[in-house]
Amino acid sequence: MRARRVIVVAAWVSLALVAWHRADAAVRVEADEVIFTHTAPDAQQVFLVGDFNQWNPTVEPMQREGETFVVRLFLVAGTYRYKFVVDGNAIADPDNRGPSPEKGSPIVLVERSGGLILSTEIPEETARARSASYNARYLGFLRDDDGNTDVDQRVDLGLRAHLDRLRARAVVMSADSSWTWSPPSIDVEFDRGFVEVEMGKLSVRGFENDSTWASTDPLGLVGDAGLYGYDAGFRYHGATAVAAGKHAALRARWSDEITRGEVARASVAPGDLASFATGSAADTTAYAYTPAFNGSDNLAVEASAGGGDFASGYLFRNDTGVNPGVFVDVSRRATDFATQTYATTEDRHVSTAWLAWSGVERSTLTFAYGWGDAQARAYATTIGSSDLTAPLDAAAAASPVELTRGILTSDRFLLEADLNRSVATTLRWDYTSFDFDGVEGASDADVHRAHLDLAGTLRGWNLAGRVAYTHQRYRDTPDALYIDWPERNLWLSRWDALDVPSMVAIDLEQYTVWSLDATREGTRVDAGGTALLQTLDVVDAPVHAEARAYVDVTVHGAWYGYGDLRFSWYDRAAWEVDEGFWDFYVEGGYRKGIVTLSAGFGLDPWAFDPVTSDFADLGRSEFLRDAIAGGVRRSDATTIGRALIERERALSDLQLIKLECVIELR
Repeated sequence: MRARRVIVVAAWVSLALVAWHRADAAVRVEADEVIFTHTAPDAQQVFLVGDFNQWNPTVEPMQREGETFVVRLFLVAGTYRYKFVVDGNAIADPDNRGPSPEKGSPIVLVERSGGLILSTEIPEETARARSASYNARYLGFLRDDDGNTDVDQRVDLGLRAHLDRLRARAVVMSADSSWTWSPPSIDVEFDRGFVEVEMGKLSVRGFENDSTWASTDPLGLVGDAGLYGYDAGFRYHGATAVAAGKHAALRARWSDEITRGEVARASVAPGDLASFATGSAADTTAYAYTPAFNGSDNLAVEASAGGGDFASGYLFRNDTGVNPGVFVDVSRRATDFATQTYATTEDRHVSTAWLAWSGVERSTLTFAYGWGDAQARAYATTIGSSDLTAPLDAAAAASPVELTRGILTSDRFLLEADLNRSVATTLRWDYTSFDFDGVEGASDADVHRAHLDLAGTLRGWNLAGRVAYTHQRYRDTPDALYIDWPERNLWLSRWDALDVPSMVAIDLEQYTVWSLDATREGTRVDAGGTALLQTLDVVDAPVHAEARAYVDVTVHGAWYGYGDLRFSWYDRAAWEVDEGFWDFYVEGGYRKGIVTLSAGFGLDPWAFDPVTSDFADLGRSEFLRDAIAGGVRRSDATTIGRALIERERALSDLQLIKLECVIELR
């Protein structure tokens, strides 16, 4: 049997003109951007916390640039304190400890000649008010699967500019599904961008498929993008406004979902009304919808404040135009049935209020309560008759109408304790209840989730462990309700958080996921590994396990080697499986300066991330998520599980050959 081969050729060219800056300052100001840097060659992840983000350790991730981590913020004039959270440990800036490092490192920002500078640089006044940068990138892929070729090319052209109080970015993308150069067949489209105007403490931004403000809400109601990570503006366009002071902030966002086009019309099937048609009841109702977010609108407003040991906030998010559907009123007549059909979409409203207290040194206690509801809103209607042997839809609905019918209400509680000691510890309990009392019947469900997270360092290794327990009781609620799927869970903002353990557990009432991550970065060798075990209840029978290890070695000079090995195992009687699977990826190449040349074999786990428009470690997850291409229904748990096993078999049998060239100029 001939081995399947996939040849991937990727060339990446990035051209950038960037403003000159001093690299030796831990905190500096350039063109009104406050730039924080921290040198931590062995760190895996660094966040910036301070008065400007209510000391939230997840809001401002710092980007690695060699051995340093960098983040750029726009702040108004004032006095601030800040710290770096290095792999879970909060520390004062070693280059700016100040008189009370336990309270954070101090900085003072002042305005001079219409610009912002550090108070320590008043004599110099070197902050520049204008800057611009340009970039271009080409990505090309050629795949051959046993004679079946798949070709894709992409070119990104980008521009960034900062003129006094105006900031802007624009990225144009071209796509070509052929490998012909003469003449090329290219589709050009606007990919992402923003224009932002700063007016004192107020900034207003218009955006298209680009990042927006980050919420301080611990329930994550704005910007949870599931598999792809955090980005509130992904696949939306709209406007944001932020008014921020030293101790309080007000943020607002309106956006419209970019994806449009025809959505299959929902209809009430004859089987849904069969019992009524053969019975004696005088009337009944029915509801059907098509799961879709196409063209939906989103409005979010957040108010947050902090001072001393306390921080608090309130946020609400409204989604309108979700799940287009049909609602039907049916009444019995002598020879047939009178019907009134309504064309509907769904509205979702969720709110949260939270309070955080950090009265104990290096510890924070957070409490949050959320409440929300979903409604079917009718906007058009028509009256007719039927014998109930054919589907009923709202295709003929034309008379305008304003009518709402309830679907469900939901409440959510969260209690979290963060202990920033030598071993950073987080304890979190999250409870969600669902109460259906409307067009989909009367029923209720509740889900408890508890997490214990530990992070620390041991002999140069960064270690992170988690125990996550879930107790879910859906009873007779609608089949589409699942805690990690957005179709009926209104707490998820469009994107789901469905990973492999969540796919395994669709029909499990209680399960626990135990996981451990270990990474180490050295001068010549970077290595890491993960291990995961999923059990019934807390420590009952195991149902799923996986392990992964990787190593990146500088062999000689600029030559390197990379290896990635993964093992997964499933034991589910309902799926008729008790089997383990192996897959791997190996790569070798040359990287020095602006050039990287590599050749690999196996499935590269690094895939293109549409949120960041860059490559990320989600290739295997994307491959396995094809098991839920048809959506999630709890009654389909076994079918989804068997599809997941088939994807695992396909992954273990997959044989890819990859050739790649990356050229990047900065």
